[in-house]
Amino acid sequence: ALTNKHVVPEEDHFYAAFLPDGTRFDVVVEARDTLFDVALIRLVPPSPDSYAATLVGKLPFVELGDSSSVKVGEVVLAIGNSLSEYANTTTAGIVSAEGRQVVASDAAGETVDLSGLFQTDAAINFGNSGGPLVNLRGQVIAINTALDDEAQGIGFAIPINDVKPLVKSFQQYGEIRRPLLGVSYMMLTRAQIYELDLGLNQKQGALVVGVFGDAAARAGLKEGDVITAVNGVSLSWEFSLREAILPHAVGESVTLQVWRTDHPEEIQVELTDLTESQ
Repeated sequence: ALTNKHVVPEEDHFYAAFLPDGTRFDVVVEARDTLFDVALIRLVPPSPDSYAATLVGKLPFVELGDSSSVKVGEVVLAIGNSLSEYANTTTAGIVSAEGRQVVASDAAGETVDLSGLFQTDAAINFGNSGGPLVNLRGQVIAINTALDDEAQGIGFAIPINDVKPLVKSFQQYGEIRRPLLGVSYMMLTRAQIYELDLGLNQKQGALVVGVFGDAAARAGLKEGDVITAVNGVSLSWEFSLREAILPHAVGESVTLQVWRTDHPEEIQVELTDLTESQ
Protein backbone atom coordinates (compact mmCIF):
# COMPACT_ATOMS: atom_id res chain seq x y z
CA ALA A 1 0.00 0.00 0.00
CA LEU A 2 1.02 3.63 -0.49
CA THR A 3 0.94 6.56 1.90
CA ASN A 4 2.95 9.68 2.73
CA LYS A 5 6.29 9.32 4.47
CA HIS A 6 5.24 11.97 6.99
CA VAL A 7 2.33 9.71 8.02
CA VAL A 8 4.78 6.99 9.15
CA PRO A 9 7.99 8.96 9.76
CA GLU A 10 9.55 7.23 12.77
CA GLU A 11 11.65 4.07 12.54
CA ASP A 12 10.95 3.02 16.14
CA HIS A 13 7.20 3.74 16.29
CA PHE A 14 4.33 1.29 16.02
CA TYR A 15 1.65 1.98 13.41
CA ALA A 16 -1.76 0.40 12.83
CA ALA A 17 -4.47 0.64 10.19
CA PHE A 18 -8.18 0.16 10.68
CA LEU A 19 -10.89 -0.85 8.24
CA PRO A 20 -14.29 0.93 8.40
CA ASP A 21 -15.68 -1.94 10.50
CA GLY A 22 -12.88 -1.56 13.06
CA THR A 23 -10.74 -4.49 11.91
CA ARG A 24 -7.14 -3.73 12.82
CA PHE A 25 -3.98 -4.48 10.90
CA ASP A 26 -0.44 -3.84 12.04
CA VAL A 27 1.50 -1.64 9.61
CA VAL A 28 4.96 -2.65 8.46
CA VAL A 29 6.82 0.18 6.75
CA GLU A 30 8.66 -1.50 3.89
CA ALA A 31 10.38 1.58 2.47
CA ARG A 32 10.52 5.35 2.83
CA ASP A 33 11.47 7.44 -0.17
CA THR A 34 14.48 9.71 0.27
CA LEU A 35 13.22 12.34 -2.15
CA PHE A 36 9.43 12.41 -2.24
CA ASP A 37 6.99 12.29 0.67
CA VAL A 38 6.06 8.68 -0.08
CA ALA A 39 6.22 5.43 1.90
CA LEU A 40 5.41 1.83 0.98
CA ILE A 41 3.62 -0.10 3.71
CA ARG A 42 2.31 -3.62 4.24
CA LEU A 43 -0.76 -4.55 6.31
CA VAL A 44 -0.17 -7.51 8.63
CA PRO A 45 -2.80 -9.30 10.79
CA PRO A 46 -2.07 -8.78 14.49
CA SER A 47 -2.31 -12.56 15.03
CA PRO A 48 -2.87 -15.71 12.92
CA ASP A 49 -6.27 -16.34 14.52
CA SER A 50 -7.57 -12.79 14.16
CA TYR A 51 -10.41 -11.82 11.84
CA ALA A 52 -7.88 -9.70 9.92
CA ALA A 53 -6.01 -12.91 9.01
CA THR A 54 -9.05 -14.19 7.10
CA LEU A 55 -8.95 -11.07 4.90
CA VAL A 56 -5.37 -11.49 3.68
CA GLY A 57 -5.40 -11.42 -0.11
CA LYS A 58 -9.08 -10.43 -0.19
CA LEU A 59 -8.95 -6.70 0.55
CA PRO A 60 -10.27 -4.50 -2.26
CA PHE A 61 -7.85 -2.14 -3.97
CA VAL A 62 -8.03 0.77 -6.35
CA GLU A 63 -6.55 1.05 -9.82
CA LEU A 64 -3.67 3.43 -10.44
CA GLY A 65 -4.45 5.84 -13.26
CA ASP A 66 -2.27 7.86 -15.63
CA SER A 67 -1.52 11.28 -14.16
CA SER A 68 0.03 12.47 -17.43
CA SER A 69 -3.44 12.55 -18.97
CA VAL A 70 -4.93 14.73 -16.22
CA LYS A 71 -6.11 18.16 -17.39
CA VAL A 72 -6.48 21.38 -15.42
CA GLY A 73 -10.19 21.76 -14.68
CA GLU A 74 -10.77 18.00 -14.43
CA VAL A 75 -13.10 16.94 -11.62
CA VAL A 76 -11.40 14.94 -8.85
CA LEU A 77 -12.28 13.46 -5.46
CA ALA A 78 -10.04 13.51 -2.37
CA ILE A 79 -10.49 10.68 0.13
CA GLY A 80 -9.15 10.46 3.67
CA ASN A 81 -9.77 10.83 7.39
CA SER A 82 -10.22 14.59 7.65
CA LEU A 83 -8.73 16.09 10.80
CA SER A 84 -8.16 12.46 11.92
CA GLU A 85 -11.73 12.65 13.21
CA TYR A 86 -14.08 12.28 10.23
CA ALA A 87 -13.25 8.86 8.82
CA ASN A 88 -13.72 8.02 5.13
CA THR A 89 -14.46 11.59 4.10
CA THR A 90 -14.77 12.34 0.39
CA THR A 91 -14.51 15.86 -0.99
CA ALA A 92 -14.92 17.01 -4.58
CA GLY A 93 -13.21 19.69 -6.62
CA ILE A 94 -11.07 20.20 -9.69
CA VAL A 95 -7.40 20.10 -10.59
CA SER A 96 -6.62 23.80 -10.22
CA ALA A 97 -3.05 23.71 -11.59
CA GLU A 98 -0.16 21.38 -12.26
CA GLY A 99 3.60 21.53 -11.87
CA ARG A 100 3.45 23.28 -8.49
CA GLN A 101 6.52 23.51 -6.25
CA VAL A 102 6.06 23.69 -2.47
CA VAL A 103 8.05 23.28 0.73
CA ALA A 104 5.95 21.01 2.92
CA SER A 105 6.41 20.48 6.65
CA ASP A 106 5.03 17.88 9.05
CA ALA A 107 3.98 18.10 12.69
CA ALA A 108 7.58 17.56 13.81
CA GLY A 109 8.82 20.49 11.74
CA GLU A 110 10.62 18.35 9.15
CA THR A 111 10.51 19.91 5.69
CA VAL A 112 10.76 18.52 2.16
CA ASP A 113 10.90 20.25 -1.20
CA LEU A 114 8.26 18.88 -3.53
CA SER A 115 7.82 19.71 -7.19
CA GLY A 116 5.55 18.74 -10.06
CA LEU A 117 2.50 18.62 -7.78
CA PHE A 118 -1.15 18.91 -8.69
CA GLN A 119 -2.97 21.77 -7.01
CA THR A 120 -6.60 21.05 -6.21
CA ASP A 121 -9.48 22.87 -4.57
CA ALA A 122 -10.99 19.58 -3.33
CA ALA A 123 -10.84 20.12 0.42
CA ILE A 124 -7.67 18.55 1.83
CA ASN A 125 -7.35 18.78 5.60
CA PHE A 126 -5.01 17.36 8.22
CA GLY A 127 -5.74 13.63 8.17
CA ASN A 128 -6.13 13.46 4.40
CA SER A 129 -2.40 12.90 3.97
CA GLY A 130 -1.58 9.65 2.21
CA GLY A 131 -5.10 9.30 0.86
CA PRO A 132 -5.91 9.06 -2.84
CA LEU A 133 -6.95 11.79 -5.24
CA VAL A 134 -9.12 9.98 -7.77
CA ASN A 135 -10.72 10.81 -11.09
CA LEU A 136 -14.37 10.14 -11.95
CA ARG A 137 -13.41 6.65 -13.16
CA GLY A 138 -12.26 5.79 -9.64
CA GLN A 139 -8.59 5.66 -10.64
CA VAL A 140 -5.91 7.10 -8.35
CA ILE A 141 -4.22 9.97 -10.15
CA ALA A 142 -2.31 11.39 -7.15
CA ILE A 143 -1.57 11.05 -3.42
CA ASN A 144 -2.84 13.86 -1.18
CA THR A 145 0.19 15.27 0.58
CA ALA A 146 0.01 18.92 1.63
CA LEU A 147 -2.22 21.92 2.17
CA ASP A 148 -1.77 25.66 2.39
CA ASP A 149 -3.09 26.38 5.88
CA GLU A 150 -3.16 30.12 5.17
CA ALA A 151 -5.61 29.71 2.31
CA GLN A 152 -8.90 28.05 1.47
CA GLY A 153 -9.23 25.52 -1.31
CA ILE A 154 -5.52 25.08 -1.96
CA GLY A 155 -4.20 21.54 -1.53
CA PHE A 156 -1.43 19.60 -3.22
CA ALA A 157 -1.03 16.01 -4.36
CA ILE A 158 1.84 13.94 -5.79
CA PRO A 159 1.03 12.70 -9.32
CA ILE A 160 0.79 8.92 -9.34
CA ASN A 161 3.15 8.60 -12.32
CA ASP A 162 5.90 10.00 -10.06
CA VAL A 163 5.14 7.24 -7.56
CA LYS A 164 4.95 4.26 -9.93
CA PRO A 165 8.76 4.03 -10.40
CA LEU A 166 9.12 3.70 -6.61
CA VAL A 167 6.77 0.71 -6.58
CA LYS A 168 8.59 -0.86 -9.54
CA SER A 169 11.95 -0.30 -7.85
CA PHE A 170 10.76 -1.95 -4.64
CA GLN A 171 9.32 -4.91 -6.54
CA GLN A 172 12.60 -5.36 -8.38
CA TYR A 173 15.19 -4.64 -5.67
CA GLY A 174 13.31 -4.85 -2.38
CA GLU A 175 14.10 -1.18 -1.77
CA ILE A 176 13.52 2.22 -3.36
CA ARG A 177 16.35 3.22 -5.65
CA ARG A 178 16.38 6.75 -7.01
CA PRO A 179 18.31 7.70 -10.16
CA LEU A 180 20.93 10.42 -9.69
CA LEU A 181 22.43 12.59 -12.43
CA GLY A 182 25.10 14.01 -10.13
CA VAL A 183 24.78 17.75 -10.67
CA SER A 184 23.39 20.64 -8.67
CA TYR A 185 21.47 23.12 -10.77
CA MET A 186 18.97 25.93 -10.93
CA MET A 187 16.10 26.13 -13.39
CA LEU A 188 16.25 29.26 -15.53
CA THR A 189 13.34 31.18 -16.95
CA ARG A 190 13.47 32.70 -20.43
CA ALA A 191 14.03 36.10 -18.83
CA GLN A 192 17.01 34.83 -16.80
CA ILE A 193 18.61 33.23 -19.85
CA TYR A 194 18.18 36.49 -21.75
CA GLU A 195 19.65 38.53 -18.88
CA LEU A 196 22.61 36.15 -18.52
CA ASP A 197 23.27 36.49 -22.27
CA LEU A 198 23.64 32.73 -22.70
CA GLY A 199 22.85 32.87 -26.41
CA LEU A 200 20.10 30.29 -26.08
CA ASN A 201 17.46 32.19 -28.06
CA GLN A 202 15.45 32.53 -24.82
CA LYS A 203 14.91 28.78 -24.33
CA GLN A 204 14.51 27.52 -20.78
CA GLY A 205 16.88 25.08 -19.15
CA ALA A 206 18.82 23.93 -16.08
CA LEU A 207 22.01 25.83 -15.31
CA VAL A 208 24.63 23.47 -13.83
CA VAL A 209 26.13 25.13 -10.75
CA GLY A 210 28.11 22.13 -9.54
CA VAL A 211 29.13 18.60 -10.54
CA PHE A 212 29.43 16.09 -7.67
CA GLY A 213 28.74 12.75 -9.36
CA ASP A 214 31.60 10.67 -10.78
CA ALA A 215 29.51 9.57 -13.78
CA ALA A 216 28.54 13.14 -14.60
CA ALA A 217 32.15 14.28 -14.33
CA ARG A 218 33.37 11.42 -16.55
CA ALA A 219 30.72 12.31 -19.12
CA GLY A 220 32.13 15.82 -19.27
CA LEU A 221 29.41 17.91 -17.67
CA LYS A 222 30.78 21.20 -16.40
CA GLU A 223 29.71 24.07 -14.21
CA GLY A 224 28.06 26.68 -16.43
CA ASP A 225 26.51 24.17 -18.83
CA VAL A 226 22.80 24.66 -19.50
CA ILE A 227 20.89 21.38 -19.90
CA THR A 228 17.98 22.12 -22.23
CA ALA A 229 16.53 18.62 -22.80
CA VAL A 230 16.72 15.01 -21.62
CA ASN A 231 16.27 12.33 -24.28
CA GLY A 232 14.82 14.96 -26.58
CA VAL A 233 12.23 16.26 -24.09
CA SER A 234 12.72 19.97 -23.43
CA LEU A 235 13.07 21.25 -19.87
CA SER A 236 11.08 24.19 -18.57
CA TRP A 237 10.11 25.87 -15.33
CA GLU A 238 7.10 23.52 -15.23
CA PHE A 239 9.16 20.43 -16.16
CA SER A 240 12.41 20.51 -14.23
CA LEU A 241 15.57 18.44 -14.62
CA ARG A 242 14.64 16.40 -11.56
CA GLU A 243 11.26 15.53 -13.05
CA ALA A 244 12.94 14.50 -16.30
CA ILE A 245 15.39 12.19 -14.50
CA LEU A 246 13.03 10.54 -11.99
CA PRO A 247 11.20 8.16 -14.38
CA HIS A 248 14.49 6.53 -15.42
CA ALA A 249 16.20 3.59 -13.75
CA VAL A 250 19.49 3.42 -11.88
CA GLY A 251 22.16 2.34 -14.38
CA GLU A 252 20.25 3.68 -17.37
CA SER A 253 21.99 6.14 -19.69
CA VAL A 254 20.26 9.36 -20.71
CA THR A 255 21.15 11.76 -23.50
CA LEU A 256 21.37 15.39 -22.44
CA GLN A 257 21.10 18.30 -24.83
CA VAL A 258 23.55 20.84 -23.42
CA TRP A 259 24.31 24.43 -24.36
CA ARG A 260 27.97 25.20 -23.66
CA THR A 261 29.22 28.78 -24.07
CA ASP A 262 28.04 29.34 -27.64
CA HIS A 263 27.20 25.93 -29.11
CA PRO A 264 25.03 22.86 -28.45
CA GLU A 265 26.37 19.45 -27.46
CA GLU A 266 24.92 16.03 -26.72
CA ILE A 267 26.24 14.25 -23.64
CA GLN A 268 25.39 10.74 -22.46
CA VAL A 269 25.41 10.13 -18.72
CA GLU A 270 24.79 6.92 -16.80
CA LEU A 271 22.48 7.48 -13.82
CA THR A 272 23.76 6.31 -10.45
CA ASP A 273 21.95 5.50 -7.20
CA LEU A 274 20.88 8.45 -5.05
CA THR A 275 21.21 6.43 -1.83
CA GLU A 276 24.88 5.65 -2.55
CA SER A 277 25.71 9.36 -2.55
CA GLN A 278 24.18 10.05 0.86
